[in-house]
Amino acid sequence: MNQTKIGASQAVILLLLCRVFNILNFIPLFSNKIDMSSELIAIIICTLLNFILVIPAIILLKKYNGQNIIDIAFRKNKVLGYSISFLYGFILLFNLIETVFGFDFFITAVVYPNASSITIILTFCIACFICAQFGLEGIARTATIVFIIFLSGVIFISITSFKNINLLNLSPSLSNTTKQVIEAMMTVTSKNSEIFILLLLAPKIKGNISKCFIWYIILTGIISLLFNFLIITVLGKFAYSQTIPYFTLASICETKILQRLDAVHMVIWVFISFVKVTAYSLLTAECLKKTLPKKAHKYALTAIFAFTILLSISLTYMPEVVQKAKFTTGFMTIFLLTILPLFLIPQYHKKGGKLDENKIDSIVNVTI
Repeated sequence: MNQTKIGASQAVILLLLCRVFNILNFIPLFSNKIDMSSELIAIIICTLLNFILVIPAIILLKKYNGQNIIDIAFRKNKVLGYSISFLYGFILLFNLIETVFGFDFFITAVVYPNASSITIILTFCIACFICAQFGLEGIARTATIVFIIFLSGVIFISITSFKNINLLNLSPSLSNTTKQVIEAMMTVTSKNSEIFILLLLAPKIKGNISKCFIWYIILTGIISLLFNFLIITVLGKFAYSQTIPYFTLASICETKILQRLDAVHMVIWVFISFVKVTAYSLLTAECLKKTLPKKAHKYALTAIFAFTILLSISLTYMPEVVQKAKFTTGFMTIFLLTILPLFLIPQYHKKGGKLDENKIDSIVNVTI
Protein backbone atom coordinates (compact mmCIF):
# COMPACT_ATOMS: atom_id res chain seq x y z
CA MET A 1 0.00 0.00 0.00
CA ASN A 2 1.14 3.49 -0.73
CA GLN A 3 3.03 4.92 2.27
CA THR A 4 1.58 8.43 1.84
CA LYS A 5 -0.56 9.38 4.81
CA ILE A 6 -4.13 10.62 4.58
CA GLY A 7 -5.59 13.51 6.53
CA ALA A 8 -7.69 12.98 9.64
CA SER A 9 -10.77 14.39 7.90
CA GLN A 10 -10.19 12.07 4.92
CA ALA A 11 -9.99 9.08 7.25
CA VAL A 12 -13.24 10.03 8.99
CA ILE A 13 -15.07 10.56 5.68
CA LEU A 14 -13.74 7.27 4.27
CA LEU A 15 -14.89 5.26 7.28
CA LEU A 16 -18.13 7.22 7.52
CA LEU A 17 -19.05 6.26 3.95
CA CYS A 18 -18.25 2.63 4.71
CA ARG A 19 -20.59 2.85 7.70
CA VAL A 20 -23.27 4.52 5.58
CA PHE A 21 -23.34 1.48 3.29
CA ASN A 22 -24.53 -0.65 6.21
CA ILE A 23 -27.17 1.95 7.09
CA LEU A 24 -28.49 2.06 3.52
CA ASN A 25 -28.23 -1.71 3.27
CA PHE A 26 -31.02 -2.36 5.78
CA ILE A 27 -32.86 -5.33 4.23
CA PRO A 28 -35.82 -6.58 6.36
CA LEU A 29 -35.64 -9.95 4.59
CA PHE A 30 -32.15 -10.61 6.07
CA SER A 31 -32.72 -8.89 9.43
CA ASN A 32 -34.35 -9.92 12.66
CA LYS A 33 -37.71 -8.15 12.85
CA ILE A 34 -36.97 -5.48 15.46
CA ASP A 35 -39.33 -2.63 16.22
CA MET A 36 -37.80 0.33 14.36
CA SER A 37 -38.67 2.75 17.16
CA SER A 38 -36.64 0.54 19.48
CA GLU A 39 -33.76 0.73 17.00
CA LEU A 40 -33.98 4.52 17.15
CA ILE A 41 -33.52 4.36 20.93
CA ALA A 42 -30.69 1.84 20.48
CA ILE A 43 -28.82 4.20 18.14
CA ILE A 44 -28.88 6.97 20.76
CA ILE A 45 -27.65 4.61 23.51
CA CYS A 46 -24.93 3.06 21.31
CA THR A 47 -23.68 6.50 20.23
CA LEU A 48 -23.29 7.57 23.86
CA LEU A 49 -21.68 4.25 24.85
CA ASN A 50 -19.18 4.50 22.00
CA PHE A 51 -17.62 7.56 23.64
CA ILE A 52 -16.76 5.29 26.59
CA LEU A 53 -15.85 2.20 24.59
CA VAL A 54 -13.18 4.04 22.54
CA ILE A 55 -11.24 5.26 25.60
CA PRO A 56 -8.94 2.17 25.79
CA ALA A 57 -8.27 2.43 22.03
CA ILE A 58 -7.33 6.12 22.29
CA ILE A 59 -5.04 5.47 25.29
CA LEU A 60 -3.33 2.59 23.48
CA LEU A 61 -2.66 4.58 20.29
CA LYS A 62 -1.38 7.58 22.23
CA LYS A 63 0.93 5.37 24.27
CA TYR A 64 2.41 3.75 21.16
CA ASN A 65 2.25 6.67 18.75
CA GLY A 66 2.84 5.81 15.09
CA GLN A 67 1.91 2.12 15.37
CA ASN A 68 -1.30 0.22 14.78
CA ILE A 69 -2.79 -2.48 16.97
CA ILE A 70 -1.13 -5.32 15.05
CA ASP A 71 2.33 -3.76 15.37
CA ILE A 72 1.73 -3.25 19.07
CA ALA A 73 0.72 -6.90 19.43
CA PHE A 74 3.92 -8.00 17.68
CA ARG A 75 5.85 -6.01 20.28
CA LYS A 76 4.63 -8.48 22.89
CA ASN A 77 5.24 -11.68 20.91
CA LYS A 78 4.83 -13.11 17.45
CA VAL A 79 2.00 -15.47 18.37
CA LEU A 80 -0.18 -12.61 19.61
CA GLY A 81 0.74 -10.53 16.56
CA TYR A 82 -0.18 -13.27 14.12
CA SER A 83 -3.39 -14.03 16.04
CA ILE A 84 -4.60 -10.43 15.89
CA SER A 85 -3.60 -10.19 12.22
CA PHE A 86 -5.72 -13.24 11.43
CA LEU A 87 -8.61 -11.94 13.55
CA TYR A 88 -8.62 -8.51 11.92
CA GLY A 89 -8.21 -10.07 8.50
CA PHE A 90 -11.13 -12.44 9.06
CA ILE A 91 -13.50 -9.68 10.24
CA LEU A 92 -12.50 -7.36 7.40
CA LEU A 93 -12.86 -10.14 4.84
CA PHE A 94 -16.30 -11.03 6.19
CA ASN A 95 -17.41 -7.40 5.88
CA LEU A 96 -15.89 -7.18 2.41
CA ILE A 97 -17.79 -10.23 1.18
CA GLU A 98 -20.98 -9.02 2.87
CA THR A 99 -20.65 -5.69 1.05
CA VAL A 100 -20.21 -7.31 -2.35
CA PHE A 101 -23.18 -9.57 -1.60
CA GLY A 102 -25.29 -6.55 -0.55
CA PHE A 103 -24.35 -4.65 -3.70
CA ASP A 104 -25.29 -7.61 -5.88
CA PHE A 105 -28.60 -8.04 -4.03
CA PHE A 106 -29.50 -4.39 -4.59
CA ILE A 107 -28.66 -4.48 -8.30
CA THR A 108 -30.41 -7.78 -9.03
CA ALA A 109 -33.44 -7.20 -6.77
CA VAL A 110 -34.17 -3.54 -7.53
CA VAL A 111 -32.30 -2.19 -10.55
CA TYR A 112 -31.83 -5.11 -12.98
CA PRO A 113 -33.93 -8.07 -11.75
CA ASN A 114 -32.89 -10.28 -14.67
CA ALA A 115 -29.17 -9.57 -14.41
CA SER A 116 -26.70 -12.36 -13.67
CA SER A 117 -25.15 -12.19 -10.17
CA ILE A 118 -21.93 -13.66 -11.52
CA THR A 119 -21.61 -10.89 -14.12
CA ILE A 120 -22.45 -8.15 -11.60
CA ILE A 121 -19.98 -9.41 -8.98
CA LEU A 122 -17.17 -10.01 -11.48
CA THR A 123 -17.38 -6.61 -13.18
CA PHE A 124 -17.82 -4.76 -9.89
CA CYS A 125 -14.86 -6.46 -8.18
CA ILE A 126 -12.59 -5.98 -11.21
CA ALA A 127 -13.37 -2.23 -11.17
CA CYS A 128 -12.57 -2.07 -7.44
CA PHE A 129 -9.37 -4.06 -7.96
CA ILE A 130 -8.17 -1.57 -10.57
CA CYS A 131 -8.92 1.35 -8.26
CA ALA A 132 -7.13 -0.40 -5.38
CA GLN A 133 -3.87 -0.14 -7.33
CA PHE A 134 -3.83 3.58 -6.45
CA GLY A 135 -3.66 2.75 -2.75
CA LEU A 136 -5.42 4.11 0.30
CA GLU A 137 -4.72 7.75 -0.58
CA GLY A 138 -6.47 7.35 -3.94
CA ILE A 139 -9.64 5.86 -2.47
CA ALA A 140 -9.61 8.44 0.36
CA ARG A 141 -9.67 11.26 -2.21
CA THR A 142 -12.45 9.51 -4.11
CA ALA A 143 -14.40 9.15 -0.87
CA THR A 144 -14.31 12.91 -0.34
CA ILE A 145 -15.98 13.50 -3.72
CA VAL A 146 -18.52 10.73 -3.10
CA PHE A 147 -19.30 12.21 0.33
CA ILE A 148 -20.27 15.53 -1.28
CA ILE A 149 -22.62 13.68 -3.66
CA PHE A 150 -24.02 11.66 -0.77
CA LEU A 151 -24.58 14.74 1.38
CA SER A 152 -26.43 16.46 -1.47
CA GLY A 153 -28.67 13.41 -1.88
CA VAL A 154 -29.41 13.26 1.85
CA ILE A 155 -30.38 16.95 1.90
CA PHE A 156 -32.73 16.51 -1.08
CA ILE A 157 -34.39 13.42 0.37
CA SER A 158 -34.71 14.96 3.85
CA ILE A 159 -36.35 18.14 2.52
CA THR A 160 -38.74 16.35 0.17
CA SER A 161 -39.68 13.79 2.86
CA PHE A 162 -40.66 16.45 5.38
CA LYS A 163 -44.24 16.79 4.12
CA ASN A 164 -44.81 13.03 4.45
CA ILE A 165 -43.59 12.69 8.05
CA ASN A 166 -46.11 11.15 10.45
CA LEU A 167 -44.87 11.29 14.06
CA LEU A 168 -47.50 8.75 15.14
CA ASN A 169 -45.33 6.10 13.50
CA LEU A 170 -42.76 6.66 16.28
CA SER A 171 -44.98 4.89 18.82
CA PRO A 172 -42.93 1.91 20.05
CA SER A 173 -44.31 -1.57 20.58
CA LEU A 174 -45.25 -2.00 24.25
CA SER A 175 -44.35 -5.70 24.34
CA ASN A 176 -40.78 -6.71 25.26
CA THR A 177 -39.52 -3.16 24.73
CA THR A 178 -36.34 -3.67 26.78
CA LYS A 179 -35.51 -6.90 24.99
CA GLN A 180 -36.07 -5.27 21.59
CA VAL A 181 -33.81 -2.33 22.48
CA ILE A 182 -31.02 -4.70 23.57
CA GLU A 183 -31.37 -6.72 20.36
CA ALA A 184 -31.37 -3.51 18.36
CA MET A 185 -28.22 -2.35 20.16
CA MET A 186 -26.40 -5.52 19.10
CA THR A 187 -27.62 -5.03 15.53
CA VAL A 188 -26.39 -1.43 15.49
CA THR A 189 -23.04 -2.50 16.97
CA SER A 190 -22.64 -5.28 14.40
CA LYS A 191 -22.85 -2.71 11.61
CA ASN A 192 -20.14 -0.51 13.10
CA SER A 193 -16.91 -2.37 12.35
CA GLU A 194 -15.40 0.85 10.95
CA ILE A 195 -14.85 2.22 14.45
CA PHE A 196 -12.20 -0.39 15.32
CA ILE A 197 -10.60 -0.06 11.88
CA LEU A 198 -9.17 3.24 13.15
CA LEU A 199 -6.89 1.10 15.35
CA LEU A 200 -5.52 -0.40 12.14
CA LEU A 201 -5.36 2.86 10.18
CA ALA A 202 -3.63 4.91 12.89
CA PRO A 203 -0.12 5.02 11.33
CA LYS A 204 -1.61 6.12 7.99
CA ILE A 205 -3.41 9.12 9.46
CA LYS A 206 -1.77 12.51 9.92
CA GLY A 207 -3.59 14.39 12.61
CA ASN A 208 -5.19 13.80 15.98
CA ILE A 209 -6.45 10.21 16.18
CA SER A 210 -8.63 11.04 19.19
CA LYS A 211 -10.56 13.60 17.13
CA CYS A 212 -11.02 10.97 14.40
CA PHE A 213 -12.76 8.69 16.88
CA ILE A 214 -14.91 11.52 18.30
CA TRP A 215 -16.00 12.94 14.93
CA TYR A 216 -16.66 9.49 13.53
CA ILE A 217 -18.97 8.65 16.46
CA ILE A 218 -20.80 11.99 16.24
CA LEU A 219 -21.33 11.89 12.47
CA THR A 220 -22.39 8.24 12.30
CA GLY A 221 -24.79 8.85 15.18
CA ILE A 222 -26.40 11.81 13.41
CA ILE A 223 -26.70 10.04 10.04
CA SER A 224 -28.05 6.83 11.59
CA LEU A 225 -30.65 8.76 13.56
CA LEU A 226 -31.69 10.80 10.52
CA PHE A 227 -32.08 7.79 8.22
CA ASN A 228 -33.98 5.72 10.76
CA PHE A 229 -36.20 8.67 11.71
CA LEU A 230 -37.15 9.26 8.06
CA ILE A 231 -37.85 5.60 7.36
CA ILE A 232 -39.98 5.21 10.49
CA THR A 233 -41.95 8.45 10.24
CA VAL A 234 -42.51 8.36 6.46
CA LEU A 235 -42.92 4.64 5.73
CA GLY A 236 -44.05 3.31 9.12
CA LYS A 237 -44.80 -0.44 9.18
CA PHE A 238 -44.80 -0.38 5.38
CA ALA A 239 -40.97 -0.39 5.61
CA TYR A 240 -40.95 -4.00 6.85
CA SER A 241 -42.46 -5.25 3.60
CA GLN A 242 -39.95 -3.44 1.38
CA THR A 243 -36.87 -5.00 -0.14
CA ILE A 244 -34.72 -1.96 0.72
CA PRO A 245 -36.68 0.66 2.73
CA TYR A 246 -34.35 3.59 2.04
CA PHE A 247 -34.68 3.03 -1.70
CA THR A 248 -38.46 3.05 -1.28
CA LEU A 249 -38.16 6.32 0.65
CA ALA A 250 -36.16 7.85 -2.20
CA SER A 251 -38.71 6.57 -4.72
CA ILE A 252 -41.64 8.42 -3.16
CA CYS A 253 -39.74 11.70 -2.84
CA GLU A 254 -40.00 14.20 -5.68
CA THR A 255 -38.92 17.74 -6.52
CA LYS A 256 -39.68 20.18 -9.31
CA ILE A 257 -36.43 19.16 -10.97
CA LEU A 258 -36.59 15.40 -10.38
CA GLN A 259 -39.91 13.54 -10.21
CA ARG A 260 -38.30 10.72 -8.22
CA LEU A 261 -35.04 10.52 -6.32
CA ASP A 262 -34.54 6.76 -6.61
CA ALA A 263 -32.13 7.33 -9.53
CA VAL A 264 -30.05 9.57 -7.26
CA HIS A 265 -30.08 6.87 -4.60
CA MET A 266 -28.88 4.25 -7.12
CA VAL A 267 -25.91 6.41 -8.09
CA ILE A 268 -25.02 7.08 -4.46
CA TRP A 269 -25.33 3.37 -3.61
CA VAL A 270 -22.97 2.33 -6.40
CA PHE A 271 -20.35 4.96 -5.46
CA ILE A 272 -20.45 4.12 -1.75
CA SER A 273 -20.24 0.38 -2.46
CA PHE A 274 -17.24 1.05 -4.70
CA VAL A 275 -15.47 3.05 -1.99
CA LYS A 276 -16.12 0.49 0.75
CA VAL A 277 -15.07 -2.59 -1.23
CA THR A 278 -11.87 -0.91 -2.43
CA ALA A 279 -10.92 0.35 1.05
CA TYR A 280 -11.71 -2.94 2.78
CA SER A 281 -9.79 -4.96 0.20
CA LEU A 282 -6.68 -2.83 0.80
CA LEU A 283 -6.96 -3.18 4.58
CA THR A 284 -7.62 -6.92 4.38
CA ALA A 285 -4.59 -7.36 2.13
CA GLU A 286 -2.44 -5.50 4.66
CA CYS A 287 -3.54 -7.88 7.41
CA LEU A 288 -2.67 -10.80 5.15
CA LYS A 289 0.77 -9.33 4.46
CA LYS A 290 1.54 -9.38 8.19
CA THR A 291 1.39 -13.18 8.08
CA LEU A 292 3.23 -13.73 4.78
CA PRO A 293 6.89 -13.50 3.74
CA LYS A 294 7.77 -10.30 1.88
CA LYS A 295 8.11 -12.10 -1.46
CA ALA A 296 4.40 -12.99 -1.33
CA HIS A 297 3.16 -9.48 -0.49
CA LYS A 298 2.55 -8.52 -4.11
CA TYR A 299 0.02 -11.35 -4.45
CA ALA A 300 -2.00 -10.46 -1.32
CA LEU A 301 -4.47 -8.06 -2.95
CA THR A 302 -5.10 -10.37 -5.90
CA ALA A 303 -5.72 -13.28 -3.53
CA ILE A 304 -8.19 -11.23 -1.48
CA PHE A 305 -10.22 -10.25 -4.55
CA ALA A 306 -10.21 -13.81 -5.93
CA PHE A 307 -11.44 -15.17 -2.60
CA THR A 308 -14.04 -12.40 -2.30
CA ILE A 309 -15.45 -13.08 -5.76
CA LEU A 310 -15.65 -16.82 -5.09
CA LEU A 311 -17.42 -16.51 -1.74
CA SER A 312 -19.72 -13.66 -2.82
CA ILE A 313 -20.99 -15.70 -5.76
CA SER A 314 -21.46 -18.70 -3.46
CA LEU A 315 -23.48 -16.63 -0.97
CA THR A 316 -25.98 -15.63 -3.65
CA TYR A 317 -27.19 -19.24 -3.42
CA MET A 318 -27.31 -19.31 0.41
CA PRO A 319 -28.09 -15.77 1.70
CA GLU A 320 -29.15 -17.10 5.12
CA VAL A 321 -25.44 -17.49 5.99
CA VAL A 322 -25.00 -13.69 5.89
CA GLN A 323 -28.02 -13.21 8.15
CA LYS A 324 -26.76 -15.67 10.78
CA ALA A 325 -23.22 -14.28 10.82
CA LYS A 326 -24.19 -10.63 11.39
CA PHE A 327 -24.91 -10.99 15.10
CA THR A 328 -21.42 -12.35 15.81
CA THR A 329 -19.80 -9.19 14.46
CA GLY A 330 -21.38 -7.13 17.27
CA PHE A 331 -19.40 -9.01 19.91
CA MET A 332 -16.28 -8.83 17.75
CA THR A 333 -16.63 -5.05 17.48
CA ILE A 334 -16.69 -4.66 21.26
CA PHE A 335 -13.79 -7.09 21.66
CA LEU A 336 -11.54 -5.39 19.10
CA LEU A 337 -12.44 -1.84 20.11
CA THR A 338 -12.34 -2.11 23.91
CA ILE A 339 -11.32 -5.45 25.41
CA LEU A 340 -8.23 -6.09 23.26
CA PRO A 341 -6.77 -2.56 23.74
CA LEU A 342 -7.37 -2.91 27.51
CA PHE A 343 -5.35 -6.11 27.42
CA LEU A 344 -2.53 -4.58 25.37
CA ILE A 345 -2.08 -1.29 27.28
CA PRO A 346 -0.16 -2.61 30.34
CA GLN A 347 1.79 -5.38 28.63
CA TYR A 348 4.97 -3.66 27.46
CA HIS A 349 6.92 -2.39 30.44
CA LYS A 350 9.69 -4.76 31.40
CA LYS A 351 11.08 -4.77 34.92
CA GLY A 352 14.37 -3.37 33.72
CA GLY A 353 12.77 -0.24 32.28
CA LYS A 354 13.06 0.49 28.54
CA LEU A 355 12.29 -1.98 25.83
CA ASP A 356 14.85 -3.38 23.45
CA GLU A 357 13.88 -1.34 20.37
CA ASN A 358 16.17 -3.32 18.04
CA LYS A 359 14.32 -6.49 18.97
CA ILE A 360 11.00 -4.75 18.42
CA ASP A 361 12.02 -3.53 14.98
CA SER A 362 13.08 -7.03 13.97
CA ILE A 363 9.59 -8.32 14.82
CA VAL A 364 7.55 -5.43 13.43
CA ASN A 365 8.94 -5.46 9.89
CA VAL A 366 5.74 -4.60 8.08
CA THR A 367 3.91 -1.31 8.47
CA ILE A 368 0.71 -0.01 6.91
